[in-house]
Amino acid sequence: MDLFQNNKSSLTFRTSKRLALFKGAFQEPGNDEKEKVPRCVWAILLVCEMKLLDGFIKWWAPDGHKNRDTFRIMRVLKEWTNTTKLFIANVYDGSVDEKNTTIESDSDDDVCSTIMANVRERDADKCVITSQSTSMLCDICPDHLLQELSFHKFWAELYGWWKIETVKRWKQPLFPNFPHIEAVETIQNYISLSPVLRKYWEWGDFVLRPHPDHRERLRELKVQVFWLTLQDHCWSDKICVFSKPPRIRKGTTVKLIGFESEELKDLKSGDWITLTTPDPERLPLPSWDLLEFRFIMTIFARFAGKIVPEEGCNQEK
Repeated sequence: MDLFQNNKSSLTFRTSKRLALFKGAFQEPGNDEKEKVPRCVWAILLVCEMKLLDGFIKWWAPDGHKNRDTFRIMRVLKEWTNTTKLFIANVYDGSVDEKNTTIESDSDDDVCSTIMANVRERDADKCVITSQSTSMLCDICPDHLLQELSFHKFWAELYGWWKIETVKRWKQPLFPNFPHIEAVETIQNYISLSPVLRKYWEWGDFVLRPHPDHRERLRELKVQVFWLTLQDHCWSDKICVFSKPPRIRKGTTVKLIGFESEELKDLKSGDWITLTTPDPERLPLPSWDLLEFRFIMTIFARFAGKIVPEEGCNQEK
């Protein structure tokens, strides 16, 4: 992925190559309307792979802004956020009251007991980010994407924006017996986080980026913490394709609501955390490829904003 190759300490989305492609397809003197696209289109154009972006531009350039198919992009977002049937406007926006009611859930009971025990052993029964003694298992690829229906809907749609080799890498730890589409439980799809971080992880408020040079490491893996700014926009809102994405600055912190007992004041965007394992064969680290996958999809969903119009959304009338 080109987002990982150049700068290891910050996130780069609007590269000169992307902007050049945008200009060729969307820029037309005196026609500002041609530069406007739905926010979900703008978001995926920032995070998709260059090879697929180039193909998109060549296909759509003759028609400019007309007849853009946003249905498939929205379907990817709905599948990722698990809102295909349940249309929740604030899936990535917990209210103060919601964030004050985070409790230990019973979802860990749904995980194979052997996997659960192995993850806790690997992570020393502590949060891998804060070393808090109270920790909870968190999946990297959401569980609902391991279902057969999602396999056909979600994973197939990714091929339009990421290379076949990339999507295969993302799927390999979960579907190692392809073409059989039954997902397998693997310790590599889990990470231990504190209760508060688990909620922020699920809401997409923070994400971990695996170190570009640690893909083949077995005993340790560096991951970079990034806090993401909430976007008060809707997927269908129009936006100029040349708009800058929200800045994800190094060194910024977030004010955690209602969890004064958990000290995260020193956890800043850009910080590197090292994940380790005492036994790489029996207790493998979280999958580099799955962490990359979650990183990309979380950024994509956060840039796209909220699902449906509501009070406060900057929707065009």
